[in-house]
Amino acid sequence: MKNQKEDPVAQYQAQLQQLAEQPSAGRRTIAFLFDLALLSFTIIAPLSAFLEKMLPKSTDFMASYTALANNATLSTGITVLLYFIFILILLYFTLCEYFVGQTAGKRWMNLKVTDLAGSRPTFFQALTRNLVFLPIFPFMLFWIIDPLYLLFSGYRLSEQLSKTKTIAVTANYMKQQIQKQPA
Repeated sequence: MKNQKEDPVAQYQAQLQQLAEQPSAGRRTIAFLFDLALLSFTIIAPLSAFLEKMLPKSTDFMASYTALANNATLSTGITVLLYFIFILILLYFTLCEYFVGQTAGKRWMNLKVTDLAGSRPTFFQALTRNLVFLPIFPFMLFWIIDPLYLLFSGYRLSEQLSKTKTIAVTANYMKQQIQKQPA
């Protein structure tokens, strides 16, 4: 058995237990689904309507594929629009977690993102934990790895890499924050 000082996962788990209550995977999933619903109405739906106007009107897959394969400008435009959508989603999560420590879904579920010391994460930490939203290899691997890691360990792999954590905002947490503030 490894010594806890040598095992970074054990150190990370020990730090999490010392600092705050760890929310359940279900609670975190509900917050994430709420955020996805919000993004669907505010970003994805309006830009999808624009995307539909760009796509060929055919319902046949091969006809649509042929039209896109033969029109490089259209294919590039669609690719740029899709990357723009993913960048907006990345910015939503990154900026919300950097500036207020919460997205709308996390606020609704009384969750907060902090660094390991319990402070607001730096911009780089918030960005690192949310790179999972980029549809670029190797970040796409996190679409599978991060949820599985959360399910089995209680936290995301991207949290460990960014040295952040998601905590439940409890009465004890609020009391600690009030006591930290100078008089």
